[in-house]
Amino acid sequence: MAKQNIDVLDFDKKYLYGLCDVIPLALAHNVPNLGYKIQFPTGSGYEKMIYATDTNNLNGITAPNYDLYMIEANHEENVIRQKIKDKKEAGEYAYEVQVMRNHLSKEKADNFIYKNIGANGQYVYMHCHREEAEK
Repeated sequence: MAKQNIDVLDFDKKYLYGLCDVIPLALAHNVPNLGYKIQFPTGSGYEKMIYATDTNNLNGITAPNYDLYMIEANHEENVIRQKIKDKKEAGEYAYEVQVMRNHLSKEKADNFIYKNIGANGQYVYMHCHREEAEK
């Protein structure tokens, strides 16, 4: 890839790309990671979305009255705690311990969405476990 096609972005700074504006967000994870606030200009303002996945929390991040929230909802806290307990009792390795440390639970996702979403906002759960997403 040619160097002129690579953008190095700072967190919490708005970048104008014509079709949309992008604001990178630092996310809490076990490796460096970021999410994005994306704003699409319209004739009367912006349509706004936030995308955040592979994170333990969204502390310090707000997105009031956005149009779309694409937020990780990796696991349900009571379900993953039971999986950890069952595996430990069976003497098995419980990778779910790391999942709880590095990924956003549905409960945390819901809390963020409910604190921010307005009357016309929509949300999509991202990075869900298949068996739980099919419930």
